[in-house]
Parts: sequence; structure tokens; C-alpha cells
Amino acid sequence: MAEVDGEVCAIASAPLVLPQLSAIFADHHSGPDMSNPRISSIPNVMMGKPCIKGTRITVELVLRKLGAGRSFADLLEAYPQLTEDDLRAALAFAADYLEHETVIAAE
Repeated sequence: MAEVDGEVCAIASAPLVLPQLSAIFADHHSGPDMSNPRISSIPNVMMGKPCIKGTRITVELVLRKLGAGRSFADLLEAYPQLTEDDLRAALAFAADYLEHETVIAAE
């Protein structure tokens, strides 16, 4: 049983809401653009979080370190497998993600 518009009805006769929600979500959100060759997202690596390709260093980690005041030089010393281009790719990935973010105002 389900409640629809204040009435209790059998689940079989309840409106199918999931496809409607999926369509709304698809219209307002697209996943991150994974076209940057230096960024990858693999489901079984770091829970699918975007990483610098070939590493387990997440874009999030790079952004948090830079946001905390670390310099490119600091990160390159701490993570010698990274390059300046990798760090720039992480910043570009974040900017691209935010560019496509849709904010839905609360009513």
C-alpha cells in the first residue's frame, strides 16, 4: 500500500515516480566531464572518485591541499609521481565540474 495525494492505494496502481525523478535529475545534473586525459574515475579505485590518472591521488586531495595553502612545489615534492600538468588538470576538472553544476533554489 502507498499513500498518493492523501489516499491509500495499492502499490500496483500508484503512479510510477522513479522515472519522473530520474528525468528531473538528468535535466539538472550531469556527472563530471571525464574527457581530461590526466583524470580518471575507476569504480574499484578510490571508490570511483576522480583521480590523477595512474595514481590513487584524488582530485579532491589535490584541491584540499592547495586550498590549505600548499603550493604546487609542495605537492610535487610530497607526491613525486605528479607533474605540474597533473595539478593543473585537477584544477581544470574542478572548474569544469562547477561550471556545469545546476543550483535549484529552494521554494
